[in-house]
Amino acid sequence: LDESGTYVVSGGKIDELVRGIVLDDMQSFAYFQKRLESDGIISMLKSAGAKDGDEVRIKDIVFTMID
Repeated sequence: LDESGTYVVSGGKIDELVRGIVLDDMQSFAYFQKRLESDGIISMLKSAGAKDGDEVRIKDIVFTMID
């Protein structure tokens, strides 16, 4: 959690995942969303207290949690 209240996800595995994502491409973004769930990132965010409506930042990607 940074000073603005945004949950920040970082690390080698997530950096590798983000590197291959093209946000303007629907298939690429859908893959990214699927991987966040399957790799346990969403579960970890929830365990850290993230809930519906909270902001999450992964590298240059910022999104709102939807539960």
